[in-house]
Amino acid sequence: INRAILKMNAKDYDSAILLFSEALKNDEDRVISNFYIGTLQQKKGNYDEAIRSFNSVIQQGDNLLLEQSEWYIGLCYLNRNEREKAISQFKKIVQKQGYYQKQSEKILGKLD
Repeated sequence: INRAILKMNAKDYDSAILLFSEALKNDEDRVISNFYIGTLQQKKGNYDEAIRSFNSVIQQGDNLLLEQSEWYIGLCYLNRNEREKAISQFKKIVQKQGYYQKQSEKILGKLD
């Protein structure tokens, strides 16, 4: 994971994705690796892959990257111009009253 983060910081996204993918083989690293793969895929404009990785983080259950993953899924939907899915995702975030509640409310105000 450390090498993957170095590659990510150097903007060598493809190498970072490969290294994080290798780290997925270790159960302890699944949440972190899936999250970073999602963010890298999102930066590359591969929103389907990003959403898939963020959903893997969410499926792992209660973890520190859960709220961020939900937020980034909403942003992916916005980038793909999937308005209804984005609205649904941001409404879920608002209902949970977490860290991204206010940002989600702001986006919903613009989408409605």
